[in-house]
Amino acid sequence: ARLRNRQADALIPVVGLAILIATASMRPLLPTRPEWSHCMKTVAEILRAKPHAAIYSVSPDTTVLDAVKLLAEKGIGALVVLDKGRLVGIVSERDYARKIELLQRSAFSTQISEIMTADVLTVGPRDTSQHCMQLMTDRHLRHLPVIAEGELIGLLSIGDLVKHTIAEQASLIQQLEQYIRGE
Repeated sequence: ARLRNRQADALIPVVGLAILIATASMRPLLPTRPEWSHCMKTVAEILRAKPHAAIYSVSPDTTVLDAVKLLAEKGIGALVVLDKGRLVGIVSERDYARKIELLQRSAFSTQISEIMTADVLTVGPRDTSQHCMQLMTDRHLRHLPVIAEGELIGLLSIGDLVKHTIAEQASLIQQLEQYIRGE
């Protein structure tokens, strides 16, 4: 009997995960509860929840070395490139690795405009976390600038979305457990 209980206890997380997966596609069929309204947060809500919302930027004529120093100093993976306050590109550690190191170019003399991604994909504050994850997955992106009314208002990273998704799933599991218990 003791072995049987341990086996049953071991199945609880598996069953919980199966319920989570099944309910993801059945969400419209579940009873509506006010506390479940937080699912599918918008970009604006995710940005508001970020502890550090600073947007670090460089100009197109900044040297790659200065940009890499800023990335290291701030512990971030990407910088937006602004020209007279207008978004003209984005540059990341990946750009540095692929366009400077692998091509043996000089970080001292190369300007950001030479290695930045100029065709920047952006999102708006009303877009959902799911939409952003889909864009990042499909386009192999790690950062999405957020534009509202033509102005840069934030920068969303894959880490921001993963953190949000983990918290959302933990909350959903807790709510489903409460629902199952009749609470």
